[in-house]
Amino acid sequence: MASGAVADMRAESLYHVARVFHAEGDHDEAFKYYYQATITAPDFILPQYGLGQMLIARGEVAKACDCFELILKSQVGWPVPPPADRVDPCCGPTRPTNSFTGTA
Repeated sequence: MASGAVADMRAESLYHVARVFHAEGDHDEAFKYYYQATITAPDFILPQYGLGQMLIARGEVAKACDCFELILKSQVGWPVPPPADRVDPCCGPTRPTNSFTGTA
Protein backbone atom coordinates (compact mmCIF):
# COMPACT_ATOMS: atom_id res chain seq x y z
CA MET A 1 0.00 0.00 0.00
CA ALA A 2 1.38 3.42 -0.89
CA SER A 3 2.07 5.88 1.91
CA GLY A 4 -0.67 8.16 0.56
CA ALA A 5 -3.22 5.38 0.95
CA VAL A 6 -2.02 4.75 4.51
CA ALA A 7 -2.39 8.44 5.35
CA ASP A 8 -5.88 8.47 3.84
CA MET A 9 -6.94 5.44 5.90
CA ARG A 10 -5.43 6.95 9.05
CA ALA A 11 -7.24 10.24 8.45
CA GLU A 12 -10.54 8.46 7.94
CA SER A 13 -10.03 6.51 11.17
CA LEU A 14 -9.21 9.73 13.04
CA TYR A 15 -12.35 11.29 11.58
CA HIS A 16 -14.55 8.45 12.82
CA VAL A 17 -13.01 8.60 16.31
CA ALA A 18 -13.65 12.37 16.30
CA ARG A 19 -17.29 11.77 15.39
CA VAL A 20 -17.70 9.45 18.37
CA PHE A 21 -16.30 12.05 20.76
CA HIS A 22 -18.43 14.72 19.05
CA ALA A 23 -21.59 12.64 19.48
CA GLU A 24 -20.73 12.06 23.15
CA GLY A 25 -20.33 15.80 23.67
CA ASP A 26 -16.58 15.65 24.37
CA HIS A 27 -15.68 18.61 22.19
CA ASP A 28 -12.06 18.88 23.32
CA GLU A 29 -11.26 15.31 22.28
CA ALA A 30 -13.33 15.64 19.10
CA PHE A 31 -11.37 18.78 18.19
CA LYS A 32 -8.05 16.95 18.58
CA TYR A 33 -9.08 14.10 16.32
CA TYR A 34 -10.75 16.28 13.68
CA TYR A 35 -7.68 18.48 13.60
CA GLN A 36 -5.30 15.54 13.33
CA ALA A 37 -7.38 14.12 10.48
CA THR A 38 -7.07 17.41 8.57
CA ILE A 39 -3.29 17.40 9.05
CA THR A 40 -2.90 13.73 8.10
CA ALA A 41 -4.82 14.04 4.82
CA PRO A 42 -5.45 17.70 3.90
CA ASP A 43 -7.56 16.73 0.88
CA PHE A 44 -9.99 14.72 3.03
CA ILE A 45 -12.70 17.35 3.45
CA LEU A 46 -15.16 15.66 5.84
CA PRO A 47 -13.20 16.46 9.04
CA GLN A 48 -13.42 20.16 8.14
CA TYR A 49 -17.16 20.09 8.94
CA GLY A 50 -16.61 18.75 12.44
CA LEU A 51 -13.56 20.93 13.02
CA GLY A 52 -15.59 24.00 12.06
CA GLN A 53 -18.33 22.99 14.48
CA MET A 54 -15.81 22.47 17.29
CA LEU A 55 -14.26 25.86 16.59
CA ILE A 56 -17.68 27.50 16.84
CA ALA A 57 -18.21 25.74 20.17
CA ARG A 58 -14.87 27.22 21.30
CA GLY A 59 -15.91 30.68 20.17
CA GLU A 60 -13.32 30.75 17.37
CA VAL A 61 -15.72 31.86 14.65
CA ALA A 62 -13.13 33.23 12.20
CA LYS A 63 -11.23 29.95 12.21
CA ALA A 64 -14.50 28.04 11.79
CA CYS A 65 -15.34 30.18 8.77
CA ASP A 66 -11.98 29.24 7.25
CA CYS A 67 -12.98 25.57 7.55
CA PHE A 68 -16.36 26.16 5.95
CA GLU A 69 -14.87 28.24 3.14
CA LEU A 70 -12.38 25.44 2.44
CA ILE A 71 -15.31 23.03 2.15
CA LEU A 72 -17.10 25.33 -0.29
CA LYS A 73 -13.96 25.81 -2.40
CA SER A 74 -13.43 22.05 -2.58
CA GLN A 75 -16.73 21.46 -4.39
CA VAL A 76 -15.19 21.07 -7.86
CA GLY A 77 -17.76 20.74 -10.60
CA TRP A 78 -20.58 22.11 -8.47
CA PRO A 79 -22.26 25.38 -9.33
CA VAL A 80 -20.43 28.39 -7.95
CA PRO A 81 -20.95 28.16 -4.18
CA PRO A 82 -22.59 31.03 -2.34
CA PRO A 83 -20.42 33.14 -0.08
CA ALA A 84 -19.85 31.52 3.32
CA ASP A 85 -22.06 34.09 5.03
CA ARG A 86 -25.04 32.75 3.07
CA VAL A 87 -24.28 29.18 4.17
CA ASP A 88 -23.34 29.94 7.77
CA PRO A 89 -24.47 33.26 9.27
CA CYS A 90 -21.52 33.26 11.67
CA CYS A 91 -19.31 34.07 8.67
CA GLY A 92 -20.99 37.38 7.86
CA PRO A 93 -19.41 40.70 6.95
CA THR A 94 -18.37 41.46 10.53
CA ARG A 95 -16.37 38.27 10.88
CA PRO A 96 -12.78 38.61 12.14
CA THR A 97 -10.15 38.27 9.43
CA ASN A 98 -7.46 36.14 11.08
CA SER A 99 -6.86 32.76 9.43
CA PHE A 100 -6.79 29.28 10.92
CA THR A 101 -3.59 28.48 12.75
CA GLY A 102 -4.95 26.10 15.38
CA THR A 103 -2.99 23.31 16.99
CA ALA A 104 -4.11 20.09 18.55
